[in-house]
Amino acid sequence: MTPHRAPVSPATPLRPARAVAVAALLAVCALGGLPGCEKARKERAAREAHAKVATAIEQYSAASASANTAHKEVLDAFAAANASTNLPDYKAALRTRVLPAMDLFVHKLEAIPTTTPELKGVHGKLTEAYRRARDEIADFERGLSDAQGLHRFDEIRTGLQSAVADYRAQLADYYKRHDRQLRLDGARLAESVTPTGRDAPAATTPASP
Repeated sequence: MTPHRAPVSPATPLRPARAVAVAALLAVCALGGLPGCEKARKERAAREAHAKVATAIEQYSAASASANTAHKEVLDAFAAANASTNLPDYKAALRTRVLPAMDLFVHKLEAIPTTTPELKGVHGKLTEAYRRARDEIADFERGLSDAQGLHRFDEIRTGLQSAVADYRAQLADYYKRHDRQLRLDGARLAESVTPTGRDAPAATTPASP
């Protein structure tokens, strides 16, 4: 008779003493008892944080393209308003074209994903600046009765330009600190002249990374 052979296991189980040693080592790492364990834990956390920021920047960059398209509509609306030949037509264009375009633009800004606290803070300032400018332009249009009132827009424009400049500087710094290059879309301010001879409303585009 052929002697019966026991089945061969594909893997040799740990000997009891070795199994206890491995379990003890894992327990020590879990408790932070070894310098090497703490270092590995910090390196893993750093990698995870870096990956999270990289993903956040990629999502933010992709969504910015849609917002920039909406911003072009704002510029086009201002251009149409500035082509008006009299103050009533200019006011109507602000009310019926510029403000709806700005509403859409602000909505697009609000929809841009910001999945890190710092990016959320930076972008939130831009969104608030345009929301505030939109409301100020609405007040500007309602109160505009003659050419003397046009000077108020200078304050709105200056405030918006300053806020956008701060946003761009902060976003560029955020990208740089995380080894990313910020690419601006290069759109210039919409500078033109109203029928009354004063500077027209101007707006700036958000960064297009």
